[in-house]
Amino acid sequence: MKLAELLAAEEEHLIPPWELRREIADRLDRYDLHRAYIEVANGWMRSAVMLNKPLPWDALIQMVSAYRALREYRSALTCTDVAVERGSGERVPPGQLAILCTQRAAICLDLYERSRSPDQLKEARACASRSWAIEPSEACSNVYERLKRSENEHMDEEATAARRAEEEQRKRYEQQRGWRQPKPPRYR
Repeated sequence: MKLAELLAAEEEHLIPPWELRREIADRLDRYDLHRAYIEVANGWMRSAVMLNKPLPWDALIQMVSAYRALREYRSALTCTDVAVERGSGERVPPGQLAILCTQRAAICLDLYERSRSPDQLKEARACASRSWAIEPSEACSNVYERLKRSENEHMDEEATAARRAEEEQRKRYEQQRGWRQPKPPRYR
């Protein structure tokens, strides 16, 4: 029955109340129907824009989670752009803004794990800091722990790369100079 109500509401460009949106998100998530949720939530977003109503931020937050579950990190990052764009005209309530910032930080860490780009770590730290400043949460604390591990790994990787480069440079220098390691003395 609820699915029929949902489809009828979407045809009429109606946005269901928060409780029903939450129930729909939970059910579709339970059955790993992330793509279906994204389509439904996009319909709610379009309806809100068309009717000049406030965006259903809870649906946007769930969309980000659905994209992350699908490992579509770029799409998830795009959904959180509203969290970092100042003056975009959209007034995000502080609680939802903190969640979106935490999600963006986590996505940046997901992308860092793929690309190993230090820029992703910087953005993750900035987003986590903004989220914590708005409203400290356990989710943000978990992101900070993950961020610390990633930053430590990155520093270890940089140190290892620097040692390798130094060793390669020393070997090139020794080859240019014709240096050879002395032979050990022979004992009779």
